[in-house]
Amino acid sequence: APARDPRGYLQLGKTPADAPILHFGGPLQLLPDRPHELVVGRENDFSFAVGTPGIGAGSTVLLGYSSLEQLEYAAACVNKGPLSTAALARLPELWTRLARG
Repeated sequence: APARDPRGYLQLGKTPADAPILHFGGPLQLLPDRPHELVVGRENDFSFAVGTPGIGAGSTVLLGYSSLEQLEYAAACVNKGPLSTAALARLPELWTRLARG
């Protein structure tokens, strides 16, 4: 499925200046995973995601987990700091492969 957040679907830019910005390893936030409508007298369920919003539709980087242990491990990884220079250098190649499908 295409990447989507409450702002819309991720769209790759035609130029670097038009590209969305995904912030890996950024500060984590509790984010609604879809728009919520509150109606008086009706039960509502809310679902949230843990992640870091980027710049542009679909650019939220989500922290995936299925247990408390996985959440704690992911948070510990985030606390290690940003990606290394070597990892950042690999991103253009990975983006090119992603764009090709």
